This record gives sequence, structure tokens and C-alpha cells, in this order.
Amino acid sequence: METRVHLSPRDKLYFRGGATYAQDPFSIAGLGLLLRPGQSDIFVARINGDVEHALSGHSEIDYGLEGQALAFGSGDPGNGYVLAPNLRYAWKTSARSKWDLGVREQLFFGVGAPVGSPRAPNGAPGGLLDEGHSVLLGYTYALNPWTNLTVRGGGVLVTGLNQAAMPTARVLIESYTPGTALSVTVAHDLVIGPSSAGPLIGDIAEVGFTRDWEHVEAHLRLGVYRNAAVSRAAEIGALGYGTEVGLGWKFTRDLRVEVAGLRDARLNDVTVAQQVDRNVLQLRLTWEKARFE
Repeated sequence: METRVHLSPRDKLYFRGGATYAQDPFSIAGLGLLLRPGQSDIFVARINGDVEHALSGHSEIDYGLEGQALAFGSGDPGNGYVLAPNLRYAWKTSARSKWDLGVREQLFFGVGAPVGSPRAPNGAPGGLLDEGHSVLLGYTYALNPWTNLTVRGGGVLVTGLNQAAMPTARVLIESYTPGTALSVTVAHDLVIGPSSAGPLIGDIAEVGFTRDWEHVEAHLRLGVYRNAAVSRAAEIGALGYGTEVGLGWKFTRDLRVEVAGLRDARLNDVTVAQQVDRNVLQLRLTWEKARFE
């Protein structure tokens, strides 16, 4: 579910949430390149909410919360979730540009682990494992009336079972018109991973494109990803890619049926790749209500 709402003349709400449960070999919840051999039952949940409160015609305060949960069955060491509240102050320097300065707190929780797990050698009921404390500076520039470029970066201090400091950065290009949507993302940040509960270093380079005609909708996504342990940031880690292509037919203006093909695969570990690479064919029923103001 995704929605944008004007709560008041000064307040705007953006919310996006979703959940997936999958059993091999039918689907892999879009996380195949990160899976550990033996993980077949996958539950993924994500939420992302932001409230923009205008202080004046040139400044605002943004309150946000991001969350993600992963579960693979009772006792799996990858069971966990992360909550990331954030606060930003933003000000416009021109009709096309905006700066923001903010803080973010990432709280990584585990949901139990078996005896012998690296994160809980004696077994543990779970709880708060690590915290990521970030200070971020961002800049947004309107390339044209329907395309924004956002660059945001800063530093992250990790405390808890892991102790580390690292830079973080994200470059995002988003373009929306009634007929097309384009998204380009390049990022280096802390992410949640399935090998064990807690943070990983995640690098991403991804592009997505959607084209909408009167009765037909087509979309394409291609991304390359890297995961590395926080304590071994200089190592190559796990490399993989994901791709998706889909075609939809509209029954009505808001309801369509889609067919999509996906592949998630490892790039640098051929032994594990034979066990976690996936090819997926999906049939979807989608309802979407769009309004442009």
C-alpha cells in the first residue's frame, strides 16, 4: 500500500507499506541474492512513513520512520527487524533547490537465535543488538517540473555488539509523469540482512522504469548489490544482482493483471549461487488509484 495525503495546508503525509510471505520454489520475496542455503520460508515486511510540516514558505521539518522485518522460521539466526526514526530540517534556497540537515537512529533487533549462533553463542531470546547513529546532509534539485535529483550523505557510528564508524551516501533521481516513472538509485548504507540479525553494509545501484499506456503497463527493474559485514568493510563480501520485467493489462482504469519474470543471482560465489539463485514467474492482480495535482 502506498499513499500521499494532504493532512492540512501545512502537513503532508507519505506512507508506504508491504509484506510478503513466500515458500520455495514459487517465489523469493526479491531477496534471493542475500539468502543463506537452507532458508526456504521467507517473511518480509516493510514500512516507510514521512510527515512534512511547513514552518514557512521556505522551510519545513520532516518526521519519518522506516522499518523492515525478516523471518525465516523458528530459531533461524537471521530473524530480526530494524526501526529507523529520523528527523530533518529543510530549507529552500531557490525555486528549484532545497537543503536539509537531519539525524537518524537505526535500531537493529534480533528475534531469538539458536545455541552456537555467532550473535548468541549461548542462545538468546533476542532484543536490541546494535544501533546506528547518523548525521546526514542532503540536497534536492528539480531538474525539471517532474524530475528531482537528491543527494544525501554523512557519517554513521555503530554501537552495540558491533563497533564501527563509516560514511553513508545516497543519490536518487526520481521522475514522474502521468505516463512514465523513472527511478535511479546509488547508495552505501547500513541495511538489515538474513545471515544473522543485525546490520550489514549494503551497496546498491538500481534503475527502475515504468511506462503506462491506455490499456497496457510495462515495467523494468535492474540492480546490482553488495553486502559486507560491518567488521569487514574492506572485503568484497557478497555480490549479486536482481532483475525484473513485467507486462500488465488493464481491465479498468485502476485494476490490472500482470505477468512478471524475475531473476536474483550471486555474482562472486558460484558454490552458494547454485543453492540460492532463483528464476521466478509471477502472476499479479494490482489495484492502483493515481491522482495528479
